Amino acid sequence: MVDFPTDPKKIKQRIRRYERSLKTEESMHGHRDGYGKRFLLGPLYLMLGNVQETLDHYKWYQETYPDDSGYAFNFLCWAITLYRNGDIEEAEKRFISTMLSNIFLIPYILGHEIPSLDSWEDRHFNELMEIEDFPHEVLDFITSEEIEWIKALHSSPKISAIRKKYIEIDDQLENLPRGERRTKLCNELFKIRDLDFSGIDFPEIDSDQASANSN
Repeated sequence: MVDFPTDPKKIKQRIRRYERSLKTEESMHGHRDGYGKRFLLGPLYLMLGNVQETLDHYKWYQETYPDDSGYAFNFLCWAITLYRNGDIEEAEKRFISTMLSNIFLIPYILGHEIPSLDSWEDRHFNELMEIEDFPHEVLDFITSEEIEWIKALHSSPKISAIRKKYIEIDDQLENLPRGERRTKLCNELFKIRDLDFSGIDFPEIDSDQASANSN
């Protein structure tokens, strides 16, 4: 587990250390980050509480690692920062990215029971390891209002339908052999991960809402 400082002075020191290290690695190897420091900077900035500085960091992150598959807890801190800034539409998109990056993280944040790492299927090992490893100190810096927003989004009809469809496709792909059916499902899964819901059948969502999802 990554241990984070909670004192503002020490948080700033950790941020400077990670940023210096990333700059050094960039000068030597390009945008290389074997330790995953780029995923930890956003949560550290969130803990400091300056919304604009945190947004500036995430702008840098997006421009520097545009094809990054991401780290769910980093996406969650990004979503919360956007929510704090009043950008509700973008915050919801980042929330969905969080959910799809790690299907168990939001239930864990909300206090729900999740599978044990020792007893779950291998395909979910990395997701459960991420929950064990993320800096839990950050949770104390998420407000009760933000937790209620997270809870409301997670249980909303639209996001519940997206989650259900994603899990359904993922379950079907587990033992499905190569072929036309597998290719079709893979393409649908990739579209959902890219937040492109056009052409995806969400029976629980009415046609108007489904159309809005693809925008």
